[in-house]
Amino acid sequence: MLNQIKRAKTKARPLQLAEKATTLVSSIDMKILVKISDQELELLRSQLMNLIEKADKIKRLLEE
Repeated sequence: MLNQIKRAKTKARPLQLAEKATTLVSSIDMKILVKISDQELELLRSQLMNLIEKADKIKRLLEE
């Protein structure tokens, strides 16, 4: 019984993480972007590209 609960939680984890990531990215205040330095913008751009690459990889796996 306990193992079934753990398995169910483990199976639900990818969806939970995707929902959390969507919420976090959606919470970025777009107005602040004009106020941050070029270096910070580049770091943000890099992090977003990394996130996109990971999301694309997951999407491709789901489409197989």
